[in-house]
Amino acid sequence: MSGQNNTGTFLQRHWRKLFYTGGGIYLLLVIAMGTLVLNVPAIYNQAEKEHVTGIQTEVQSILNQTTGEEMVNQLTVATSSDEFDLVIKQDGKIVFNSVNETNFSELRDSVKEGYTSYHSAFEYTANNNQHYQIWIAIYRLPAQDFFELLMAVLLAGVATLTVIMTFLVFMLYRRLILPIRQLQQNILNLREYRFSELEASRNSSYNELSTELTEFSEDLQDKMHTFDSNYTRLERELQVEQEKTVYQQQLATAIVHDLKTPINVAIIQTEQLQQKLPPEVSEDTLFAELLDTEHKLIGAVNEVLQVMNKPGDNKDELQLIDAVAMSKTVMKLFNKLFEKQQILASLDVPSKLMVTFRPIELKQILHNIISNACHYTDMGGEFELSLDQENELFVIRAYNDKADVSNIDFAHVFDLFYQVGEDDDGHGSGVGMYTIRSMVEAYHGTCSFEPFENGVLLTIKLPTSGGNGDA
Repeated sequence: MSGQNNTGTFLQRHWRKLFYTGGGIYLLLVIAMGTLVLNVPAIYNQAEKEHVTGIQTEVQSILNQTTGEEMVNQLTVATSSDEFDLVIKQDGKIVFNSVNETNFSELRDSVKEGYTSYHSAFEYTANNNQHYQIWIAIYRLPAQDFFELLMAVLLAGVATLTVIMTFLVFMLYRRLILPIRQLQQNILNLREYRFSELEASRNSSYNELSTELTEFSEDLQDKMHTFDSNYTRLERELQVEQEKTVYQQQLATAIVHDLKTPINVAIIQTEQLQQKLPPEVSEDTLFAELLDTEHKLIGAVNEVLQVMNKPGDNKDELQLIDAVAMSKTVMKLFNKLFEKQQILASLDVPSKLMVTFRPIELKQILHNIISNACHYTDMGGEFELSLDQENELFVIRAYNDKADVSNIDFAHVFDLFYQVGEDDDGHGSGVGMYTIRSMVEAYHGTCSFEPFENGVLLTIKLPTSGGNGDA
């Protein structure tokens, strides 16, 4: 273990020297290999010169040291490598020949320049005073062998460079990049208060900085624990207040949307006053209806004020409600509007249907359904509202005649402020269907709007138990 620690300490202290040394060796190898490649022709020529000199020296040595049959044997062995051809004469007689032709003139003319490095005919006197006439042709070195050797050297150099580069990259990553990334991660952990994930960069130049960062984070962590409980409690309180505010705004918006109905009814009744009353309508009846409408309008305004000013939790308690009775009450609000539009409105409901909801929210759902149908049903068309219970689900279906549905974008009809283009006469606010979807989804219900027969069909399915009560 101590040996490993000593090795680690040595690398920690001297890694820069090792890095620079490796880089220097790498650079020198690159220069050497470049120089080798650039000087390949010169190296080949020099090798051929040494090859020629070597053969000449070998032949002269044989002639100087041997005579007779021994000389012939050694010359035979020397020329067996096919590196050169040789013809030797003494006093006009053939002493040795490696080719059939022995006429020097013919031999000189038969030599092809491209195949020999050296060829010549000359006289030579050996050390034993023997006088010889010599013709020699030394062939060029095999190019393939030379370049195979050269490629082997280059490949060995490339392999060495690869090893050195791998070592340098490893050292750079281990000693520079890895500690910096670890330090960066520590800073990110500190910014996100993940104190348990902080760690010091050991055996690196950034050890002191990481150590200081760790100490700072531990001190900060202690201080953060002091504020943690208070911060969490405050955050939860703010979240609760935000949810209350959102619910309050949604409910107030829905109630304000409902104000259109009594206002429209009041307008119709006022128009009837300005015109001659039909025989079947008496002034007393009309004034009574107008007074009732004004009371409803005042009631709706009071509901808005109550919602906006109600302290604490604005959500009423869930109650067991007769949906049939509430639907009849809401349906009655639209009688005048149905008469003006000549709409045949009908209500298909059982004698009683008890569901668990907040009264004001169920009223808003029914009100928005009927208001939407009253506004978009074709003049003289039919509107049918049905309520039923299917497998623990409270199902509301609203059908109204609509000859042309090409302007309706069924995929976005529940979006906030969506209106039906040219069919909208300015009375639509674009929040009715959005409010329906918001309230239905808050009770974990579903709603759909689609073409059906000669018009459109709105289907709403809600748990009869009121979902989880988080509407």
